Amino acid sequence: VPDFAARPYVPFNREDAVAIALREWRLFGSLSYLPNSPELAVAKPERAPGLWERVGEYWWLGLGGQGREARWTGKHDENGHVFPAMDDERYAWSAAFISYVMRVAGAGDRFPYAPNHAAYVNAAAAGRSSILVAHAPQAYAPKLGDLLCLGREWAAHLRFSDLPTNGY
Repeated sequence: VPDFAARPYVPFNREDAVAIALREWRLFGSLSYLPNSPELAVAKPERAPGLWERVGEYWWLGLGGQGREARWTGKHDENGHVFPAMDDERYAWSAAFISYVMRVAGAGDRFPYAPNHAAYVNAAAAGRSSILVAHAPQAYAPKLGDLLCLGREWAAHLRFSDLPTNGY
């Protein structure tokens, strides 16, 4: 982890996090897809030369080099073997991306870096992070820099009231 992220040179702020996320979005061609859209099934920019390595940086830096996932890329498993594109869901890198953005933006030890979204969603709901707060969607208007969550597949039925509110 670079020193400017491990020992933040500036306090964590939304502006830096948003700027980092937008920079990465532009790097990937400013693509936008709705969940379950047909375009998403065929678009695999994370497997392209130059971008699969970048996804590997999200995993490595986002997870602080810890765990088998920290050795993944946009198309390689922890042993360096190319996994089939149809297995991408098993190697989904969105949580690694969020962890990368938060680490590079200077969140330090206040963010629960993890290979899955549940770690920081649960930390926010349980009040275990000084920079994450969970809000019921019907009672809160999102602001620039907020993380919005939508469960996929088996988690699509989960609601805000289902989140844990006790530390564990």
